[in-house]
Amino acid sequence: EIVNDKIGPRTTQTLAGSYTYRLKLGRGKLAFGLSAGILNYNYDWNKIEYKQSDDAIPVTAKETFILPTFDFGMYYNTRTFYLGLAVDHLNQAEFNLLSTSGIDSTESTSQVYSHGTFTLGKAFVLNDNLVLKTSLLMRTSKIVGNLDINVGVLMKNKIFFGITLRSTETLVVMTEINVSKKLRMGIAYDIDGTDLATSTSGSLEFFLGYDVSLFKSKVVSPRYF
Repeated sequence: EIVNDKIGPRTTQTLAGSYTYRLKLGRGKLAFGLSAGILNYNYDWNKIEYKQSDDAIPVTAKETFILPTFDFGMYYNTRTFYLGLAVDHLNQAEFNLLSTSGIDSTESTSQVYSHGTFTLGKAFVLNDNLVLKTSLLMRTSKIVGNLDINVGVLMKNKIFFGITLRSTETLVVMTEINVSKKLRMGIAYDIDGTDLATSTSGSLEFFLGYDVSLFKSKVVSPRYF
């Protein structure tokens, strides 16, 4: 896995490898995954605007940090149910932005906190043409956490309509169309209920997916997740 992410004054490069193991359990399958890699943080302190000059990062602060990182996840699913848990940055690596020695020694330490993600979903087959899909997505960390509650209806295995209620006072309305067995597309609109709504009318997202089917397999029964 290779990722390059740039947000404001920070650019992060991630290089990681993953190992997964899957086994049959009851009516479904249980999978485990472990990832190990390195994070390369690069900061451009000149891009930060301070309301108070006393809060400015000293010019002697380091700009590059290379840290180890470890992630873990597990996932269980059947034809109509799934349950998952993932934890990022298990080691919670620390790094010093500024460190000087002597009588006036100072030290400024920052840390990469762990983030947990919990998922739970269940599909209720009402009849041959109608499936009710429900799910939860919870994200937690030492600083913040939020919860998504999702409800949707799949009609004739072709058209999906759903809504998401987020604990951050956000409502998401979405629809998806299975154009064929391999091609699907969708659209989602976020309605923000926080103070951010005074400066934006929401966000619009488009989705397009295509199943390449490199490894041919025969589907005995449909999966709804």
